[in-house]
Amino acid sequence: MAPGVSIMPIRFLDQNGSGDLNNGIKAIDYAIEKGASVISASWGASVPRSQAQALIEAVGRADAKGLIFVAAAANDGANNDSKDVFPANANTENMISVAASGESDAKPSWSNFGKAMVHLASPGEDIMSTLPGNNYGSLSGTSMATPLVAGLVGFLRSQDPNLTGKQIRSLLQTTGAKVNIETACNCRIDAFNAVDHLLAKK
Repeated sequence: MAPGVSIMPIRFLDQNGSGDLNNGIKAIDYAIEKGASVISASWGASVPRSQAQALIEAVGRADAKGLIFVAAAANDGANNDSKDVFPANANTENMISVAASGESDAKPSWSNFGKAMVHLASPGEDIMSTLPGNNYGSLSGTSMATPLVAGLVGFLRSQDPNLTGKQIRSLLQTTGAKVNIETACNCRIDAFNAVDHLLAKK
């Protein structure tokens, strides 16, 4: 998605995908300290906002340093407007919360959604990915949709490093393909349209 963009792998989850939110906060702060530009967060927890306050503050620290935060909306088939999911529901200026779209641009039953808290959709069904043991396989989830958005955000920022999270989120929403998936834009990212629109403005 983003040739020439370097990746800083930061791991705090174990081989089963389990981990501690405090270590997630440390991972965010590490990315800030080391000069990351975009955070791709294919993880989250359904906890009350009060319990997630320290995590929300970490996302805020990333925002203050100019990092764009792309987060998976989760896979409960729930409406994030009425369900707490963090970091996706942090509602900060730099947040892009991602639902999944399927092959026919419909919402898979398991993808979370929401007009207020989920910003857009991205392909997340049967995505070829790396697997443990130096293998490859198809995986599904908003965790697969999120890195595609993060890669596109990274590519857009490589064209214009001054773009803010809010500006890129708006660009992805206005250039996205209209789909019947309940998000802020009812849209799925369209990488070509987003890049074409940005370059046409330069």
